[in-house]
Amino acid sequence: MVVRRLVLRSRQLAMLPRSGRSVPEYQREDIRELLVRPYRIIYLVLPEQERIDVLTVRHYRQLLPGDLAEL
Repeated sequence: MVVRRLVLRSRQLAMLPRSGRSVPEYQREDIRELLVRPYRIIYLVLPEQERIDVLTVRHYRQLLPGDLAEL
């Protein structure tokens, strides 16, 4: 099941928040993604608060908006 795969993959972020790659569209070190084909889990690393925020889960063919606020 797709939802289960997404949840299991995202759990690694609790221990390894920077394990995902930088999102090429945004060129920021704090915006990262995990790939769970055919989806991308795009998240924000907040080291000061010791947490991550998942911004969106998108199909890899879906274009990302130019403005992060639109995620």
